[in-house]
Amino acid sequence: MDYRTLHKYVSGTQYVSVCYEPIVSLDDEQTIVGYEGLSRFQFDISPSLMIPLLEQANMISQLSTGIFKKIRTTAEKNPTKFYHINLSSLDIGNTSMRQLLH
Repeated sequence: MDYRTLHKYVSGTQYVSVCYEPIVSLDDEQTIVGYEGLSRFQFDISPSLMIPLLEQANMISQLSTGIFKKIRTTAEKNPTKFYHINLSSLDIGNTSMRQLLH
């Protein structure tokens, strides 16, 4: 996959969606207390392959920012639950991402 294709997929929100994995209470193992937001690509490539490609191309923070914004929108509509997002170690050093998280 070349740089232009990667950029197209990361920049276009229509190519990436968020799936929410329920996080259940340890007390009863049934009550949903939150969700983990997982990125899903709208084309035939696994996140386990795409994420390393984006990290190598130094484009992972673009993806993380878009996913974070989608999760934040969902969380604002349902503030009684908590939401998790997995970040790359490259995101932690990204100034824009750190500002978003604060």
